[in-house]
Amino acid sequence: MELLEAIKYGFKALRERRTRSILTVVGIAIGTALIIALVANGQGLNDSITNKLLELGANNIVILPSTGSSLRFNDADVQKISLIPGVEAVLPFYLTSATIKYGGISLNGRVYATDPASVKILFPQLQVLQGT
Repeated sequence: MELLEAIKYGFKALRERRTRSILTVVGIAIGTALIIALVANGQGLNDSITNKLLELGANNIVILPSTGSSLRFNDADVQKISLIPGVEAVLPFYLTSATIKYGGISLNGRVYATDPASVKILFPQLQVLQGT
């Protein structure tokens, strides 16, 4: 069978079974569109989650001494950590739990103590309303 005969035979089959041919083309088009939409939706969701994690500081690593240990980090330890390849910044801070009382309301919370320049790096979404 020659190529021209095969093409003629194909068009004849399409004319004879027009509804079947149209439904097949529509089904393929819908299936392709759905796959593209699902892949795009998945990629968008992935990007959204990644951005939210980065906003929360998921790219930050906090190194703490073991619980109950009397060991504390000193300036030499901070300097050694800052020399590790890939480390962009080392921000030492002190963390403790405390009961915060104001206007007859008591809340348990954490108190972070660090230099003012580190606050924006540690807590990028924090807005200080008063003070430094």
